[in-house]
Amino acid sequence: MELIHGNEIESPVIKVTPPAYAKMFVVAGLLALPLALLLLPIVLWLKVLSLSLYALVLFGIVRNYLKGFFLVTMQANLKGLYIQSDDYNDYYHFPWHSIGVIEKCIFPLNRRGLRIEICGDDRKEVLSSRIGNVERVTGKTFIYTLPQLLNRDRLIADFDKLRKRAAS
Repeated sequence: MELIHGNEIESPVIKVTPPAYAKMFVVAGLLALPLALLLLPIVLWLKVLSLSLYALVLFGIVRNYLKGFFLVTMQANLKGLYIQSDDYNDYYHFPWHSIGVIEKCIFPLNRRGLRIEICGDDRKEVLSSRIGNVERVTGKTFIYTLPQLLNRDRLIADFDKLRKRAAS
């Protein structure tokens, strides 16, 4: 397990990010909000203040999106699985031989999670790392993560195909 900057990941085959339709809904909402602010029957200075604040927030969103890997929680290639750390530009690299079972799990509020088993020497390091949602259950170490609105069965199948391709 090693910490790698997102730009150093060579040709990721799988990127776990929200699907295009979810991004389109967000963009449509972000475009509709200033129009709604303009149509409100309020004083002009309050409209200008609201639009200025909106522009500042929008600038921050766009900057974070362009700056790095803001919405990409996991990436995978033939070398292994990359899981985002608490700094959204850095990823922990786990070679495929240190990844055990990848399965669906249930979170209390969302109910749509993935559970990734970490095997070998990496499981001791994971407990002291900057990855959230790490838990030790009956001697096994698991990382719990969300699949970003993606189909979990398809995502698990894609990870398994990539792992088999890397093994051959």
